[in-house]
Amino acid sequence: ITAKTGLVIILAALAGAISWNLWCTYSGFPVSASHSLIGGLLGSVIFGRGIGFIHWNNVLVILLVMFLTPLIGFIFGYLFTKITYVAARDTTPGINGLFMFLQVAVSMLLAVSHGSNDTQKSMGIIALMLAASGGVSAGIPPQWAVILCASFMALGILAGGESVIKTVGIGIYRIKQIHGFSAQLSAGGVMLASTLMGFPVSSTHIVSTSIMGSGSADRIKAVKWEKISEIMIVWLVTMPVAAAVSGVAYFVLSRVLRG
Repeated sequence: ITAKTGLVIILAALAGAISWNLWCTYSGFPVSASHSLIGGLLGSVIFGRGIGFIHWNNVLVILLVMFLTPLIGFIFGYLFTKITYVAARDTTPGINGLFMFLQVAVSMLLAVSHGSNDTQKSMGIIALMLAASGGVSAGIPPQWAVILCASFMALGILAGGESVIKTVGIGIYRIKQIHGFSAQLSAGGVMLASTLMGFPVSSTHIVSTSIMGSGSADRIKAVKWEKISEIMIVWLVTMPVAAAVSGVAYFVLSRVLRG
């Protein structure tokens, strides 16, 4: 594979992932950037070089982990909420102040685990582009790439779509301090463990399913399953749509940049 073809494949993958992410964010759907990126890479490689260039064993392991971790997040969110209710059973309403403090503390764990997993994917893409152009050795991102990815990760969180925040905050379940604490502890723990094991995961869906689990532990009928079904549909179509868009992007870019 030539350096030019490699760059076109990566650019097409990014085009597919970013365009789908932007549409979902604008529409208020929490979407997995990880699923979009993997779908985009698969689509651009298949359209650009053929299905035989995909290392399917590695892809299947990654997909298995990415689909299992949200389920684990749901289970832990449910269990942590039940355990927390038992521990706080004989306390006064003033315990909510403690949970508010604990939620802030646990949100730091969630932020670190989120950044440690999601930012690595962006740095991996930059490292791939530099390696394809002969800039650096494969798998060794330069320091400026680390700083750039960390900065834009923080900027993206600060400028995150209000509609997505509402969907996660009240669209799945109207969470209180105890639910926020339990869900964040669950999601942060699952993501951090996945990062330490070297697996890319979807922080979006782990957080969402942790909230589902926490809400189900409280009042399962109060969980907004209709909204969850919409989120699940978006979850299932993310990879195919990102792959299709990246395939079209490869077709266009390969002709625009020809010669």
